[in-house]
Amino acid sequence: MKEYILSIVSVILLTAAVGIILPEGKTGKFIKGIFAVATLVVILTPLTKIGDYIPAFETESGDVEIGYDEEYLDYMYDKKSEVYAAEIESYIQEKGCESDVEIVYDCADYEFHIVKVSINLYFSGISEEDEHIYIMSEIQKAVAQYCGIEEEKVQINEIFIETEKQ
Repeated sequence: MKEYILSIVSVILLTAAVGIILPEGKTGKFIKGIFAVATLVVILTPLTKIGDYIPAFETESGDVEIGYDEEYLDYMYDKKSEVYAAEIESYIQEKGCESDVEIVYDCADYEFHIVKVSINLYFSGISEEDEHIYIMSEIQKAVAQYCGIEEEKVQINEIFIETEKQ
């Protein structure tokens, strides 16, 4: 880089010195033109070496096949199903229940589609003060809408937990 800058400065100084010394006639204009071209050549010389830094991509005519990284796609689909499960568990927890959620998905044509949702609801019983509400059907509708599937594909299992009375 140092040599490049030094060569540009020296050519410009030489051109300026020749311009001062040469007469104003036709010969002076001709020689000034030659030095202007020499200056351009010195400035543009590094561009000829730019091809050494650009990698050459060798492809055959139309025979290039692009593949998918199956392992990465599986990882991303698993993470996406975990996010869905966590959101559903959070919704159910807001309703006052604990749960475990399992998402069954399909990835046909490299697209994520939820096939089935299995939910285990853990109840400690309904207190005498509360009236019985249809929380399971409400959860089933909300989960089906959130996942974009039919309500029949949302399976809810009730699991009652015995609590010790004191």
